[in-house]
Amino acid sequence: MGCLRCGQGEAGLTPGWTKRVVTVQGGPDGGPLVRTEGSHTTIWCNVTGYKEGMEQDFEWSMYLPSVPDREIRIVSTGQPNYAYAIFAQRVNSKEIWVERLSADAALLHITKLEAKDQGVFECYTPNTDGQFLGSYSARTNLTAEVAEVGPSVPGQTLLLHTLPHPQPHPAGQPVGTRLANHRLRADPLLSTHQSREASYSPS
Repeated sequence: MGCLRCGQGEAGLTPGWTKRVVTVQGGPDGGPLVRTEGSHTTIWCNVTGYKEGMEQDFEWSMYLPSVPDREIRIVSTGQPNYAYAIFAQRVNSKEIWVERLSADAALLHITKLEAKDQGVFECYTPNTDGQFLGSYSARTNLTAEVAEVGPSVPGQTLLLHTLPHPQPHPAGQPVGTRLANHRLRADPLLSTHQSREASYSPS
């Protein structure tokens, strides 16, 4: 492994400095970030190898799958009006914001993830060293998945809406019993509800 802190410097690197490295959650070795729509989503970013004593700023942008080469600016720790129009309202309302964890680390917050937030997110750290060496940004892929809904019971809505309103029925058969028998024949998975539904009769 090459020396990252060499006394003679490297390619113009001032002695005592290291190459700048930006790391983002779920970067090239961490795989894509998969989150649920509507969830509070966070992505951390940190930088190393910069001149000590200098607080680092963080600028977040994204690239949509439909236009992967077009940068869309989201939020910055150093520029209050950094966001493009598509994100400006959500940034101004603090739905999207950046939490500074330390002088060289920050956390992007998306308090309510939307489907349109899916894409490549980039964390960029402006140069504070007076010379350029190393990396100044890192990217991660964010996927927004639809929240899973528990399995519904076929016909349940019909039963709940029909039972409070008795309807005419043939041969004197109570409407509740008729509906229950129909439900049980149509859906054998409802066997756990047989006793409760079959015993129902309108008052």
